[in-house]
Amino acid sequence: MTTSILGFSLYLWGIAFAPIWVPHMTPRVGRRPFYFIGIFISAWFVLGAGLSRNFTSLAICRFFAGFFAGPSLVLIEGTFADVWSADTTNTYYSILGISSYFGAASGMIGNINPIMTFQN
Repeated sequence: MTTSILGFSLYLWGIAFAPIWVPHMTPRVGRRPFYFIGIFISAWFVLGAGLSRNFTSLAICRFFAGFFAGPSLVLIEGTFADVWSADTTNTYYSILGISSYFGAASGMIGNINPIMTFQN
């Protein structure tokens, strides 16, 4: 059970390191490099996790995929504040908060196969 949860939790551990170093670097270099470079590198680690042949490479790729995707999650609120006014930003913050819960709740809807549910 612990091993099966480890793939998901290592991704979240990688994301947890983003608030430590990203906010201190963005005033120096801006947000754009973190978005473009971070997502590109994260996509390569997601691809590596999908093609991994053993659990060690899967665990390493999942951690670094979260580590390089984390800055996008940290910086999104500042990007909203830069683009829209304060009144409009509150609306987008609420949509952003609801979408994370809605996405997690509706993720299993795509996995339902009506043909397979009625067969034994």
